[in-house]
Amino acid sequence: MAKTGGVAWLAVVGLLVAIAAAGGWGYLKEWKGRTISQGTQLVEEQLVEGFPQIPVMPGATLVGSGKGGEGDGMRYSARWETMERVPGVMQWYKQELVKFGWVVSILPADLMAEEIQLLTVEKAGESMYLSVIRKAGADKTEIVAEFPALYVSDEEKEE
Repeated sequence: MAKTGGVAWLAVVGLLVAIAAAGGWGYLKEWKGRTISQGTQLVEEQLVEGFPQIPVMPGATLVGSGKGGEGDGMRYSARWETMERVPGVMQWYKQELVKFGWVVSILPADLMAEEIQLLTVEKAGESMYLSVIRKAGADKTEIVAEFPALYVSDEEKEE
């Protein structure tokens, strides 16, 4: 069930806006397809190995993806670009994620917002934050999918 009010909802929305404004999680500092000092693997134009399966909007172009973490779980992030407008992109993802078994836990505050919309979904105990952003004057919309911590079993780590 979607949360529609309260302090917790505002705190989560504020956190997601801060993440989006900063360009993603702190562990993903660049999209350069190389390893940075923290051991985070960054890849351009393809999803990093192990990235969770999610639907990708037709016509969207993958810009890059990354993963990092160990002790508290693996974190993943990916960014696509599309020419579509923010409301249309978010509407498509809301419908398609549900088809893939995701449950919407936090809806965008304004489904008609043209600059930024944030969505939180959950599946099998894991969360994904979806940010859809079009900066003022930009001709493309960014789609950012972030998984804060996906726990990897010891068997998967050895592979």
